[in-house]
Amino acid sequence: MRRRTAFFDTETLSALREGIRQVVIVAAGYDGRALRFSAPGVRWFEVDHPSTQADKRARLDAAGVAAEHISFVALDLTADDLEAALQLAGHRRAEPSIFIVEGLLGYLPRPVTSKLLSTLGVLAAPGSRLAVAFPIVPRHPKISEKIHLKLRSMVVSAIGEPWLVRFEADEPDAILEAAGWEPATSDRSPNGRARFEGRQGVLICARPLGSGPVPTLGAR
Repeated sequence: MRRRTAFFDTETLSALREGIRQVVIVAAGYDGRALRFSAPGVRWFEVDHPSTQADKRARLDAAGVAAEHISFVALDLTADDLEAALQLAGHRRAEPSIFIVEGLLGYLPRPVTSKLLSTLGVLAAPGSRLAVAFPIVPRHPKISEKIHLKLRSMVVSAIGEPWLVRFEADEPDAILEAAGWEPATSDRSPNGRARFEGRQGVLICARPLGSGPVPTLGAR
C-alpha cells in the first residue's frame, strides 16, 4: 500500500510540475490529495458514488475544510455518463489532465473497466496522463499467497465490497492499448517505462497512444 500511495503521489506531483492544471480522481473516496497538493490555478475533479461523496462532503463541511478548488462529480460508473458529468462539472477537454484511478479496478466488471479507460482516453488532450493500478494474480503464486488472497477476498466480500476481477500480470498493457493509452517514460524504472509490477498489482503511468516524445516523468 505504501508503494502504491507513493507512486500516485509522485505521478500527481510530476504532472503538476509539468504544468497540468486539471486533476481527475476516479472513485476518489476519502482521498486527500486535493487538499495535500492544492495549488493556485489547479482544478480538482473528484468522481465518486453519490452516497460516498455525500458523506465525504459532510465531513469536510463539519471540519471547516475549504474545498472551493474541488469539483465534486457524483455518479455511478456502472450506469452513468462520465464524459457528460465531467463536462457539466467544468472539465476542459481541450486542456491536459492527469487522471488517477487508484483502488478501483478490482471492483468493476471488465466491460466497465474498458469503457472507463476508453472514456478517459477520449477526454485526454495532448500532454495528459493516466495513473492507474491494476490488481493482479501473482505470477507463479506461492501457497501462502493463494491463502492470503482468499482471506482478503472473503473479508472485502463480508463488508460489502467484493472483488470482481484480478488481472493476469500481462493483461494491463493490452487493456490500456485497446483504450488508447501507452506507458509513459520514467527515469525511475530500469526499462525506462512508467510500469511497476509487484506481486499483487501493476502500477502504470500512461500517456495517450501515439502522442510522440514527451518529457520524462517522475524526475526528482
